Amino acid sequence: NDVRAMYKKSWGKDISRINTLSQVPTMALLERNLTEILHFIDQSSPNVKIALCTLPPMGEDLKAKSNDLIREANQIIERVGANYGERCTVIPVFSCFEAILEKKRKGGLPVDAFFPLSIIMNLLFHNLGIFFSWDRLSTMVGNKILTDGLHLNETGAYEVVDQIVDWLVKSNVAKAIAVKS
Repeated sequence: NDVRAMYKKSWGKDISRINTLSQVPTMALLERNLTEILHFIDQSSPNVKIALCTLPPMGEDLKAKSNDLIREANQIIERVGANYGERCTVIPVFSCFEAILEKKRKGGLPVDAFFPLSIIMNLLFHNLGIFFSWDRLSTMVGNKILTDGLHLNETGAYEVVDQIVDWLVKSNVAKAIAVKS
């Protein structure tokens, strides 16, 4: 939501009002908040391994301005994570989705197009859910990993889960091994 708020002024005002934020999110605020969160984890749980996921695309058109902002936010995530060395791993969700989306023949709809569509999609899913999955609704509008330009569909969610479980397994977390099997 932070990057979404930065993308469009009206969305920023709405997000700030709805979430009672003292200010509209900015990249500087994103970096400061992420730094404070990791500092807190570092101080309170010094032996915990940390994983940060880069943000997924905002809309499936990788050349859109919205995804330039996502790339900028992901650079912040990578830079802040790098301050914690081997203790912090950045899981490249955006890069994974970028590879999937580059295989599509055409770019998806820009994120701006989805506000009216998301209302219809939510009605279809919640009222006729036995006929429509998020993947099917996504396919109907030409999307591969996102339902409405912002939220992951089932395919996108499974990709993120796979990446996180792979990290947990590589980090020798026993519970993750049971989940992966």
